[in-house]
Amino acid sequence: LASQPGRGAEATKALNDYLSSHPGDVAAWNKMAEVCLAASDHRGAAYCYEEVILACPLDSNVHRRLGEAYCSAGGLGNAKLARKHMAQAIQLDS
Repeated sequence: LASQPGRGAEATKALNDYLSSHPGDVAAWNKMAEVCLAASDHRGAAYCYEEVILACPLDSNVHRRLGEAYCSAGGLGNAKLARKHMAQAIQLDS
């Protein structure tokens, strides 16, 4: 559903329903983040990536995507969080 144009709201509802009963599904959280980003919901995407980081704390790509989501969300607090996660991604890649 998420890849079909105009069905983002339907995909969001389906993923929310699924995640309420399967909160540990990392792939579903990643897909939800993609759906949020497609809808320009950067704060929602950041929340989803935070859930992914709980399961995969050493994945530099997730830290990078989380940093990008925080940066896109705007605000000083989010900029600080973006810098933190970008630095973590660089450290994990080293």
